[in-house]
Amino acid sequence: MEFVTRICRPRFWSRYLHILLSFSVLSVFLLFFHQLKPTGHDFVSNMILTGWGGSVRERSMDTTTGVLPIVFPHKEEKCSFTGSLEGIVPELPVGRARYDNRRLLRIYDYIRIGNEWEDLVSRYDLCLSTQSSLDRLYWLPQVLEKWRGPLSLAVHITSEEEWLVLNLYTRFLERCFPAFRDQVSVHLALPASLGSFCFDEDKVGNWNVTNFEEVEFQNQCHEAKEYMQFLMEAFPTTHKDKLALKEVYPQNHMRNIARKACGTDWTYSTDVDIIPREGMAEMLQAFYDEMQMQPSPCKKCAFVIPTFELEEGKEFPETKHEIVQYFRSGAARQFHGKIFDTGHKATNYLLWATTNFDDGPVKISHKVIESQTYLYEPFYISSDSIPPFDERFLGYGFTRNSQFQEALYAGWNFSVLTPVFSIHWGLQSPKTLLFPKKQGIGKNVRQEQTSANSKLFNKILKEMKLKKQEGIF
Repeated sequence: MEFVTRICRPRFWSRYLHILLSFSVLSVFLLFFHQLKPTGHDFVSNMILTGWGGSVRERSMDTTTGVLPIVFPHKEEKCSFTGSLEGIVPELPVGRARYDNRRLLRIYDYIRIGNEWEDLVSRYDLCLSTQSSLDRLYWLPQVLEKWRGPLSLAVHITSEEEWLVLNLYTRFLERCFPAFRDQVSVHLALPASLGSFCFDEDKVGNWNVTNFEEVEFQNQCHEAKEYMQFLMEAFPTTHKDKLALKEVYPQNHMRNIARKACGTDWTYSTDVDIIPREGMAEMLQAFYDEMQMQPSPCKKCAFVIPTFELEEGKEFPETKHEIVQYFRSGAARQFHGKIFDTGHKATNYLLWATTNFDDGPVKISHKVIESQTYLYEPFYISSDSIPPFDERFLGYGFTRNSQFQEALYAGWNFSVLTPVFSIHWGLQSPKTLLFPKKQGIGKNVRQEQTSANSKLFNKILKEMKLKKQEGIF
């Protein structure tokens, strides 16, 4: 009777329903969690596809390659990978990507993290951020020979063949260059219009490759350029639509991807064929430390690194004294001095060649020439709070100029540092500069893109002036 009386009380049913509801919620959670877990080892990647804070970072790392393995879950529409490619080419699940603001690119952050990346980012307050199309990636070993700090690399590909080439070339870099294994984080971008990458038997058969291990060891370590050329010829992109995608390289997207992945206070944003002087990472870190010790460190100061073209065949200059000798003899000159003099004229190379000639600690040499900054496009170090590169610009022309102008409107000041510098191999001229052309059409793509970007640049300048008048900057 007492039991019957108890169950008739509202309090009894309230507690009973509370316990039942809690148990139901717990059951649903456990079931959902179980379904999220990978059901099998579909593919173990030689590169990672995860965000910076993902739990995958807790997995054990291969200390010989700096690679974090990840297991991809089953997908409803799964691409078939042939046995000959297994262990070489990981899948690129669309669900693991993020997109740019206009959904032009599918972006995979940190597909590879160097063995010492986290330690370097904690020790350095600046990072070199660079970007490259696949065919120019062979410059990276020369950059790493001089730069010993963290390096964030964004790579753009446009086909499954290029995805294969990137993986093979990454294995080559890991095998040959310890600095790549230790210092570099790699990020990937590809056109959002591309579907999943699939390698069927017919495609693999057309390559006439039976042993991918032989392909991997085709070239020796000092043949970085030759190996890239071999891979591009062995696995060519043949689809016309994908060939067309190669013509529109999203430079500013790539610069932003690499820069934001640095995770340091300062960044040095360059192109992959811009090679810093020996020991520049350490020199700039000492300069950073000195700047932070000032009573009121400048929050909107950027510091230009003079970039020189150097005649091929010359010894790489190790000091300011050596690069100035080349400069005075004509073996080195202002970057793009014969192609687009306005682009770097404000750096004032003649004045730079006379300051801090003892090659001592990094100092401010002088201010940039304000009257020459209309189309200025320097390479510089700055806080990551500087305005991003405008992603409305696609292809060639006005990509860095526009970002510099926005920084000026936002109140940033630019000074030139000494004795640091960087090098671009070859004395360029309109006759020697390669202009990419559309296959079978013959139109000059770079000139077309520059013309279109010029109109966009003028439009954006008007926007900036209006923003300045409205006090938005």
